[in-house]
Amino acid sequence: MILARITKAIREQNWFAVVLEFIIVISGVVIGFQIQGWSATLRERDREAAYLARLHTEIEELQATRERSVSRREGFYTRLIEFADMLNGRTDDEPAEEHCDAIGLSFVVSNPTDRLAVLDELLSVGGFETIRSPDIRAAIGNYLLVVRRAEDANALSRDMVIILHDHFPHLIRAASRQGGIGLPFSDFECDFDGMRADLVFRNAFATNGFGFSAHNAQNLNVEEALSALHDTVDQTLELETGHDLPPENAQ
Repeated sequence: MILARITKAIREQNWFAVVLEFIIVISGVVIGFQIQGWSATLRERDREAAYLARLHTEIEELQATRERSVSRREGFYTRLIEFADMLNGRTDDEPAEEHCDAIGLSFVVSNPTDRLAVLDELLSVGGFETIRSPDIRAAIGNYLLVVRRAEDANALSRDMVIILHDHFPHLIRAASRQGGIGLPFSDFECDFDGMRADLVFRNAFATNGFGFSAHNAQNLNVEEALSALHDTVDQTLELETGHDLPPENAQ
């Protein structure tokens, strides 16, 4: 219809009408592009809000999941340091059952879970550009870097440590029992005097202690990076001021 009007105006040499029709056509195209751009921007902002809401929820869930495992291993690390002092005569304290448990489990240096599904998704679909906040992008990058370093360090710890009750059954004995959640658990019995007198055991224990120490340090590094990411997301979502997530993004 517009083309017909333009054709008619040209035949009648009505140049004002021709120009006017062209202006109307061009304006319509420009407005159409602007509307499309606004719609795309709104979709991106909705997508960003959904990602941030998921990220916040998954961080809190991950912190809750890691808390027991990380704190338990930090306790084992403390007991191992205490026993090292006892073993080497740096203290007159006597070892107890909790020290024996820590010795028996000093080979457990596998990574506590540290994955965030939303970050895996963002990596797979190239969605990091959706996140506008440079602070969040930096905190995500730092967390992923710390996690990768922890994986590398823990791989070295796994290659280093040995199962002491397998190599020194005359000094430490493991007895399986049913755990509180239906999983098998080990109780350990230790010959502390024999450990003090056995140089080979003492060297092996020192190696396990070093590997477990590195493992514990990496756990704490991941905790620190995860906490920093949590704080940054909270600040972006203004949760530090007591604001809640928008209803459409609340979990």
